[in-house]
Amino acid sequence: TNTSPTTQSSSPFTPNLQHFIIIKLTPTNYLLWKTQLTPIHKTYNLLDLVTFNDPCPPTMLTSPTNFTESTPNLAYISWCHWINVSLSKSILPLVVGKNTFVEAWNSLSQAFGAPSHTRPLQLHMQLRNLKKNDSPISTYLQRAKYIFDELAVVGKIPSPEEFNAII
Repeated sequence: TNTSPTTQSSSPFTPNLQHFIIIKLTPTNYLLWKTQLTPIHKTYNLLDLVTFNDPCPPTMLTSPTNFTESTPNLAYISWCHWINVSLSKSILPLVVGKNTFVEAWNSLSQAFGAPSHTRPLQLHMQLRNLKKNDSPISTYLQRAKYIFDELAVVGKIPSPEEFNAII
């Protein structure tokens, strides 16, 4: 519990972000999830929470006039809400015990954004096995571009010639 009445304003209060979160993070959509969140970070001044070591606000605030009385801290509710509404149930365990936005963000970036030995291979195989079938050409090309972008995230960008040969 914190006895400082100013703690509530030390973190920005954000709106109900679940209305803006269309894509929740899953083990396979990190790039889309991150791309979706970047404008939200900018719009609601949350970039500082992701890039700097901004500590998690206290859960409760003690009344400055009555030290036995406490109220929920809206800054804490906002902090927890932002990160939790953007994650699928299977991803939530990755942020358990993280006390700052930057810890949570780095944990997610390391889990999904860092190259592994198997992820580039898996993506190359997906690209090579991609079939148009009955889907429109635009859908086929969007899927190919998404896989290409995922390869870029893990640092294994195919050359334009290789990409064109596969497609």
